[in-house]
Amino acid sequence: MKQPSSNGLLILLVMVTFFFISFVTNLVGPVLPLASDSFDLSLTLAGLLPFASFIAYAVMGIPAGYFADKYGKKIMMIFAFILAMLANFIFAFFPSYLGFIIALFIMGIGMATLQVVIYPILRQASGGKWFAFYSALIQPVYGFASYLGPLFFVYLILQFKHVETSNFIVKFIYSISSHKYSWVSIYAVSGIISVIMLIYVITIKFPENEKIVNEDGKSGNYIKKMLCNKTVIFYFFGMMAYMSMSQGLNNWMSKYLSIYYDLSPITVGGAVVGNFWLYMMFGGALGTILTLLFNFKPVMFFYCIGLVVSFTLAIFGNAEMAIQFFPFCGFFLSILFAGIFTFTFTSIDEHHGIVSGIICSGLVGGAIFPFIIGILGDIIGLKYSLLILYFSMAYLLYMTIKAKPTVKNSTLFDH
Repeated sequence: MKQPSSNGLLILLVMVTFFFISFVTNLVGPVLPLASDSFDLSLTLAGLLPFASFIAYAVMGIPAGYFADKYGKKIMMIFAFILAMLANFIFAFFPSYLGFIIALFIMGIGMATLQVVIYPILRQASGGKWFAFYSALIQPVYGFASYLGPLFFVYLILQFKHVETSNFIVKFIYSISSHKYSWVSIYAVSGIISVIMLIYVITIKFPENEKIVNEDGKSGNYIKKMLCNKTVIFYFFGMMAYMSMSQGLNNWMSKYLSIYYDLSPITVGGAVVGNFWLYMMFGGALGTILTLLFNFKPVMFFYCIGLVVSFTLAIFGNAEMAIQFFPFCGFFLSILFAGIFTFTFTSIDEHHGIVSGIICSGLVGGAIFPFIIGILGDIIGLKYSLLILYFSMAYLLYMTIKAKPTVKNSTLFDH
């Protein structure tokens, strides 16, 4: 087995950045039921919260790819962490429904920028044949951070009830947060992490940028070229489908358990959301191992089938089955995100910054579908509105079957 050619510091930066992205982005799921109660929101108004976060990907995806190639990935990452820091602290100090929407949008701009920048960095640091392995390795990191987020959130809420006897960390977080709504304290934590990440990025040396200006000096021609590329658009819709599943479940399964089974969003709901991301960590770990043993495409197919089965059992089973199988959806979702980028970057050989921006624009699916689910939930009920996710699963399965990567991932059996 040949050892992967890689830049260890850059790959570590990628992993840590995805930990941050996961922690911040997926807090909306456990927070949403409490925000709904605090601000007295309908399902439609509650659905605007994840919408505000992920609509930013449609706004910033392509510009982030262009500016990353033009001004440098390091500059764009610094920009992203400054936005995240400001948005988190402002909302933690001055919570309101409108302020939450604005803060989530600003954070979404930052997270969109990071997502666009980080995959070209990984592609450059790891090399094409090992990109599938490192992409799959991201998923346990992503799932672990998403698991820790809800756990730490529940821990803070419970500790605030006895803040006088809590440790100094809890007291400090409590002191810099609004006391009107205890759940907003988690965004003070996110703000502190943003500051740490900002300092970390400033200290890292980045590789030189690829040039994107063509012969006639019009870099916009490359954007148009990639927007017209059928392969890029094919995987763009795959990313929309993935995000509709990921965020549709993350944002609504706690509410679903509360509505249909009268289960507490703080205890049971928070635990299920946490397990969803914990299982994603396990699924990503298994996917990483399978990627070392087999071609990535059949591994993706297996995970797609597992997702369909798990979702069906969660929705059409009883309360106990919902508690058990919603997390299994996270397990089988785990490597699909990495799979989309792997298929894309092993099918397209040029302009990875712009391509990454277009693909990341598909993360807007995390805004559109949870919002649609909320609207339909007010009309026909949340259970039936969640059934639109079958369309997403069908596209992911179709994408996996039709994918034709030009670079085969390296395995342990290669010589």
